[in-house]
Amino acid sequence: MSTLERRLARLEDVLLPKPRLSVCMLSEPPSDAPAEKWAEYRRQVDEAKARGDFLILLVPMKPTDRP
Repeated sequence: MSTLERRLARLEDVLLPKPRLSVCMLSEPPSDAPAEKWAEYRRQVDEAKARGDFLILLVPMKPTDRP
């Protein structure tokens, strides 16, 4: 690889836009939710992980659980 090609490759790394990460936000079902809801939630989490998504999980908290 010539000097010009190396410099061009470095410039492209800096200047070209980076691919955007896909984001998946899921809300965890309540602890007393039926098993079907939990199975669907776990399936969605597994699919998001398989796609390589940035995963955001919302977990319900009671006001007394907060620090």
